[in-house]
Amino acid sequence: MRVLMLWPANSNSTFNTAFFFHNALKRLGVPTVDFVYSQEIIIQNLAINAFRGTKDESYEGEAIFLSNRLLMGYVASSLPDVILICTGLTFSKALLRWLHDFRKELKHPYKIVTILTESPYRPSEEIEIATWSDYVFTNERDFVGRLRKFQPRTWYLPQAYDDQIHKPEEREKTIGAYMCGSGFKSRIDILSNIDWKATGTTLTLKGLFKDIDEESALFPYYIEGLVKNEKVVEDYQASNICLNIHRTEGSLVIYEKDLPDYYAREKRLFKVTDAFSMNNRTCEIAATGGFQIVDDTREEVAEVFGETVPRFSMNEPMELQELITYYTQHPSQRAKLAEEARLRIQGRTYLANTKKILSIVGGNNG
Repeated sequence: MRVLMLWPANSNSTFNTAFFFHNALKRLGVPTVDFVYSQEIIIQNLAINAFRGTKDESYEGEAIFLSNRLLMGYVASSLPDVILICTGLTFSKALLRWLHDFRKELKHPYKIVTILTESPYRPSEEIEIATWSDYVFTNERDFVGRLRKFQPRTWYLPQAYDDQIHKPEEREKTIGAYMCGSGFKSRIDILSNIDWKATGTTLTLKGLFKDIDEESALFPYYIEGLVKNEKVVEDYQASNICLNIHRTEGSLVIYEKDLPDYYAREKRLFKVTDAFSMNNRTCEIAATGGFQIVDDTREEVAEVFGETVPRFSMNEPMELQELITYYTQHPSQRAKLAEEARLRIQGRTYLANTKKILSIVGGNNG
């Protein structure tokens, strides 16, 4: 089976997820051609500026169009059996239509396989993507049924970790409470309402929190900038407490209202707070042996980890503050719970997920 892998258009977050799938394909010995979309867009932008004698200007729409055309060349030259799209949300819908129609011209029946790594935040778009894909895999278990109304070949793919990267390592605990991620308002609000002096520890906050300025209560704790995944792993290992706060922001979908013809088969609402499945950060922290405190918005956390991962209500900052204070004072209990959580997540890897994808796509599953 030959695979042409389409990496996402952004260069962080989902890019890391694409890397983990790429790593798994390599370990399995699957012949793979990579089309790194984010890099191609940059190259096309540079070419446009060079041609026009400009610089520091954005020609993003044209760059995406040229990147899409270049991809068709990759498809024609590599003749893959599978085009594996890691999160279709960063691709223009035109590209998906091109891929769908191009195989007719090419007379080569490749399969379009999309991994929706960002469920459930933009479900309306995911439904449209599903109609242009031959196989769909989503990390939100409760969204599988809805997607299957538009693409019956849809499967649940649980959040995972890379067992070559996310693994325990003894490291000095130089960080108190730690979080790395994107600065959604829900996260900023709850972290800003913690009295950090009262917890007996301090906060180290990393990632892209664009709304934190000098007036923010979080400004003294914030280290701005993208953090490479391997560095995040080191931080997990060096932290007493890893904070994991699921974002509550996302699309509220009323399908009939959005596009009446498209979504007539789905009549109920779907919002982010309906989601069941945990984020990938939960798996990665546990796999590295880190101790974490997680919000209670995703029931899968309790299903997988039981009492080994303490949870708090997003509506109760004081509850989170009390948990941070308590576990700061009880290091042996933190270590015990972290080890139990690590054992519960064993085998839930990107390698296992990739094997599942290849088995389903390569088998007799319709």
